[in-house]
Amino acid sequence: TDLLAPAESATSAALSNGRRSGVIYLRHPSEGWRKSPGYRLLRNYPHKGRRIDLVKLLTEEPGVKHVYAKKDANTVLVASQEGEAEIQRDPEDRLRYRVVKGNDPLGYGEETEWLTEEEWLKASYDSEYPDAAVQIPLLFKSKLAGDIFLNAAPGWDFWEPWDIPYPRLRASHGGLTREEMVTFLLIRGPGIKQATIEYGRITDLYATLARYLDLPPTSHGTERLLS
Repeated sequence: TDLLAPAESATSAALSNGRRSGVIYLRHPSEGWRKSPGYRLLRNYPHKGRRIDLVKLLTEEPGVKHVYAKKDANTVLVASQEGEAEIQRDPEDRLRYRVVKGNDPLGYGEETEWLTEEEWLKASYDSEYPDAAVQIPLLFKSKLAGDIFLNAAPGWDFWEPWDIPYPRLRASHGGLTREEMVTFLLIRGPGIKQATIEYGRITDLYATLARYLDLPPTSHGTERLLS
């Protein structure tokens, strides 16, 4: 508890979600912690008599690869030292990625078509950031989500000396690079079809379990395994 400042004097709170992903909460300059500052203030935040573009400031940190911020209900910003892009969602729940400043931060191209979440998974699976156009907006879905999310640069994470000590730590997780996002599963059981599934999401496993147990399909997953 000695690491925490009193809420009335603190202007920000930061934590690590899986070491390679960082979350920042900002205090609203006039409303306090009761209200999120919103995107415009993130780009023009008052601090010690001056205004700071927090998104730009964070992209300049050597350990930060990407900065994510929610622009509005249907748009999320992806920023890096190289440039900025938007992930937009339309009324049909399709997603589009387009570069709005500088170079492409995710390597998806200047502007994509509107794609469903399933189409995005297939289209981006072999990229450096598979499924990122779907996963990044989901970070902001919760009412308790942070104001800014960070994706660590290669070779960096957001571990602090006061965290659980790992003197011989050789790995980390929580980021959106291909080596962190892609793995394999070997599955066998009643009703499981004999097949090689080209791609999927971890959340799809819940959809399979729900169908096994005759539960409502309330998860974000897609059932892929049962015959």
